[in-house]
Amino acid sequence: MWKLRFPALRAQAEVLQAAETRDRLAKNLIDLYIGEAEILPQSKRPKEERQNGEIAVRVCRPKACIDIPAHYVCVATGSRPNRPPKMRSGSRLPFMKGVVVDATEMGTITDLPNACAIIGGGVIAVEYANVLAGLGVGVSLLCKDEEFMPFLSEELRVELKQRMPRRLRVDLVLYSGGRDANTETLGCDAAGVDLARYGRVKVDGSFRTSNPRVYAIGDVTGPPGLASSAQMGGRAVATYLFNDKMQKLKQFMLETSTEMEDVVDDPFFAAEAESASGAQRTSEQLQQYEQTAMLGSDDSMADAAGGAEGESLFERVAGAPLTLWTIPEISSVGLTEEQAFAEGMRKASQGGSMVTGYAYFKDIARGRLSGGDAAGFLKLVARADGPTRHVVVGVQIIDSPRS
Repeated sequence: MWKLRFPALRAQAEVLQAAETRDRLAKNLIDLYIGEAEILPQSKRPKEERQNGEIAVRVCRPKACIDIPAHYVCVATGSRPNRPPKMRSGSRLPFMKGVVVDATEMGTITDLPNACAIIGGGVIAVEYANVLAGLGVGVSLLCKDEEFMPFLSEELRVELKQRMPRRLRVDLVLYSGGRDANTETLGCDAAGVDLARYGRVKVDGSFRTSNPRVYAIGDVTGPPGLASSAQMGGRAVATYLFNDKMQKLKQFMLETSTEMEDVVDDPFFAAEAESASGAQRTSEQLQQYEQTAMLGSDDSMADAAGGAEGESLFERVAGAPLTLWTIPEISSVGLTEEQAFAEGMRKASQGGSMVTGYAYFKDIARGRLSGGDAAGFLKLVARADGPTRHVVVGVQIIDSPRS
């Protein structure tokens, strides 16, 4: 019965998700243009339209195109499964429905295989491996050791590998050896946006591309390909581009008087002509402010990309919370012990300021009631700022398989 209903349920979920996204955009007064987009350099824009913005995006549908001028562009077009014709060894990889599939096609299968081989060691590969294993499918995960969840701490990687089952005989192969960025139709070359391998957009520490007016976040820039990282990247870029400038605009408005404000003895503040003159003056001041403070120069934008202590936007997002739907589940936020060590922190036993602590599920009442074992734990990575003060810089959690 579920085989008959699943396609309809999935289609219904996709429609509801699209409607929810549209409603959220409309609620926040965001214009939505659906079509194929291309970043236009100034050379492709009519001379009379170039003053409307430093850059423009052309959105095309089958019957018409529209050019949207903008001061900045943020690319978040995501990615799709990489489908190489050959493996690194040179052997062919014959994609065939129901036999050799990619991650997108895996979501369309209606019959569970008896056993499945998954090629890859990233988030999608490992999550599918655990989901299928939980459904009783024999799973073999094939990848190099250094390519197995490389962004996790070594401790979590070892624990996860030890608990994953092994099987070699399979009747379905899922290839999950990476993803290609959706950039081939954006006109990145003409817009001066440099691309890396797999079509990924190159960005610096502030998510800015080689074109200072174009930013990029999420899967289109490469691993780890997590929604939490993409969301935090979006917030960081939006905050950087608009929040600080809006605060400056607010302060500018508070500190700038108009002719209307200067005639407070008039019960109606000013005569009609004086009011119009004040409004014109304010409009001219705002226009001048936008040309200087709101847009700024490319050099000033680069200088402002760092935080109060020189921390880049990318560094702030690198510690974004992540959750992996593996069995057992894994969560992490902030720095791992290895990352803290790489940043110059040393363990207290070595005369440094880094301390670590564990809380095991087997020692917690709820953990014992749910059948937890010694393998499940919470780990804290902290910096000692004094004899009685510690600052937590990272947390890693691996669940008990039975909790």
